Amino acid sequence: MEKIVKYLNIYVLASFLFFVFHDAKAANELAQTFTLDGHLTQKATTDALLDSSAKIVVQVLDPSKNCILYEEQQTVDTTSSAGYFSIQVGSNTGSTKRTTNDAGLTMAQVFQNTSSIVGKDASGKTCPVDGGTGFPTYVPTAKDIRYFRLTVTPSSTNTADVLSPDIEIGSTPSSLVAQTFQGYIPTQFLFVGTGDLTQANVQSIFATGNAAKLTTLLATDPSLYLARNATSGLVQMPSGSGTPTGVAAGQMWYDTGVLKYYDGTTVQTLGVAGAGIGSITAGTGLTGGTISTSGQTIAVDVGTTASKIVQLDGSAKLPAVDGSALTNLNAGKIAGNAVSSTTLVVGDAGKMYVWDGAALTAKYVSIGDLKKSSGVSQFADANCAASQTITWSAVTDSFTCSNISGLDGSVISAGTVAAARMPAFTGDATSSAGSTALTLATVGVAKGGTGSTTLTAGSILVGNGTSALSTLAGGTTGNVIYATSASAWASGTPDTAGVVDKSSAQTITGAKTFTLMKGTAFSVAAPATTGIDFDNGNTAYTAVVCAGATWTVSNMAAGTMYMVAVQGTAHTGTCAFSDGSSTFKYQPTNATPTNAKDVIYSMIKIGSVVYVSWIDAW
Repeated sequence: MEKIVKYLNIYVLASFLFFVFHDAKAANELAQTFTLDGHLTQKATTDALLDSSAKIVVQVLDPSKNCILYEEQQTVDTTSSAGYFSIQVGSNTGSTKRTTNDAGLTMAQVFQNTSSIVGKDASGKTCPVDGGTGFPTYVPTAKDIRYFRLTVTPSSTNTADVLSPDIEIGSTPSSLVAQTFQGYIPTQFLFVGTGDLTQANVQSIFATGNAAKLTTLLATDPSLYLARNATSGLVQMPSGSGTPTGVAAGQMWYDTGVLKYYDGTTVQTLGVAGAGIGSITAGTGLTGGTISTSGQTIAVDVGTTASKIVQLDGSAKLPAVDGSALTNLNAGKIAGNAVSSTTLVVGDAGKMYVWDGAALTAKYVSIGDLKKSSGVSQFADANCAASQTITWSAVTDSFTCSNISGLDGSVISAGTVAAARMPAFTGDATSSAGSTALTLATVGVAKGGTGSTTLTAGSILVGNGTSALSTLAGGTTGNVIYATSASAWASGTPDTAGVVDKSSAQTITGAKTFTLMKGTAFSVAAPATTGIDFDNGNTAYTAVVCAGATWTVSNMAAGTMYMVAVQGTAHTGTCAFSDGSSTFKYQPTNATPTNAKDVIYSMIKIGSVVYVSWIDAW
């Protein structure tokens, strides 16, 4: 058997290749690696280990060798190299080279000494746990070193050998671009050369004496400066209301459309005319406004809309307005025609103004007042008989009489049809003409009937296709109705029907197939408050931990097995059960379950005793 017992000349040729960016659009991150060379020999000899697929596992350890910071596995072929091998150690996170104990860190994180590093327990060791995060953590200090450990598995033995001793990793920096500078990453530095951020501008801004000026500017609230509008180029006055708090003589501000200043005694408002009067407020029907450099004129507010004064137009006429609200108008003429001066009173309701040839006179309008264009009455030819109706004729410009015919029954919405007018009916319902009595024949199945005229009491109707329904007698007490074929039914005992009822006294003959019903699991959110009701199923589960409380169970059937799964794991006491009357016996003796374990309680009720077994093995 071949076993590896030593290695020769294992050393680091190049420490780390950091990130090299070829251009701004396609920057490629090169893996951070070092070259590991070695020579493998067979046990107790100087003979080289010639193996086409020897596995080498490389681990990077912290100085205490308690924490694994990195792990990878590679396969080497030493058959043509006299036992020598050369591999590149290191990879990007997620690389398939990384194996089970790898901590998932970048190579820069593995070798940095500025912040805590989450690792994994080394073989037979315990990596200290960080109290804040709960993870195994190595806290490096400045100048901490690292070790690597090699484990070789020859393909001929498939037995892993850990090479000894662990090797301290030394380095000769050869980076093209440093990823960190004394522990600081690039984003923690200010870069010049972007936009106006040049070295010359930075030196100009921070020339002697400028830092104090900048500090003074930064200490003043920007809202206290007069800002210039970027579009108009005008200066924006500060705003204030009334007399601002702390105002001093000579200060100015903008207040709701006017400029104000404080003269040391009172607040003054700046105007353009009228000895300080800035605007005129006019009364109803007049217009005022703000005083400009040319003054302000008070004018009548005319128009035809709400709150305006109506003005005659160029023809001395009123413009078009709504006069519906006008009252107490006394018109002697309408369009030049005289209007009767007779005053209408309450009793004249319904009268209309009709032209009598001399004036518009109020009167009640009658049929005779309706005239054709020729002046003849509209109803001169409308002396209709009982079977006729009045019809308007556009040809004669008058109402004439026409016979009533072709009246659709749908237009008759009320009233009673005389029996004598009823027709004879034939078919499933028959009657004689002039009769209101209907005779209903036997209705077949196709029309929703039974096809029968009699029905035996207690019988069940059974369809058989399209002919008359047949009847099926229920039989004796306890019988069931069951199908004897796809289209036939019968009445018989449950045993005859091939079914089993719930009665314990039933005699079962012949071969029967029984199906075992599966149990039902249900969740209980607060068993100490709501209890556990086994009507919901025979298996309950809860995330609440055992803490010494007694949980009430209900609806336990004798002889039935029940189960309670406690999936909470931070137990502080026992889980006890009660149904209010039975004695609960536990095996083993009830106690606080093992912390960080799920618990299964199995129970069965026999008489007045409930037997409980429990196990906390999960």
